[in-house]
Amino acid sequence: IGALIFDFIFWGFGFLRMGTSGFTAQAEGRGDDQELRNTLGRALLIAAAGSLALLPFNFTMPDLGGFLLLAMVGLLGGVGGIAFTEALRQAPVAILAPFDYTAMIWAVVFGYTIWADLPDGWTITGSAIVIASGLYVLHRETRRGRVVQAVPRAVPKPADTMTP
Repeated sequence: IGALIFDFIFWGFGFLRMGTSGFTAQAEGRGDDQELRNTLGRALLIAAAGSLALLPFNFTMPDLGGFLLLAMVGLLGGVGGIAFTEALRQAPVAILAPFDYTAMIWAVVFGYTIWADLPDGWTITGSAIVIASGLYVLHRETRRGRVVQAVPRAVPKPADTMTP
């Protein structure tokens, strides 16, 4: 039961990240700075509220090494989120989605390396269905000619943003 609850929470935050990346890329592409701030603010509030709700159940004060690991995870996660958002702004989602599926491969690699744990048949079957579906959508959209290169938003020069 504990693993099921953890998986639910983990993937819930994962979908929050993916959705935020997509909405952020769309707002950035439109040049809508207010929507960009709103999207990031909502995601931050939801993540903070969810984290605070889980805090009383099993909080242990980390030592210095734990704080450093938490800081590293936060930094790398933030850089990864920014990079993924920028990728969504630069290329069509149908092209990038298959790369997000590599998270499943990394989960298996780390699970085996750290905990000597291998996925069961149901996990492999579900992962294969998700990956095959994504690759099918990519193939279908490519054949229909819907996969086109995204046009990045022009970044104004500093002189363009100054007021007289």
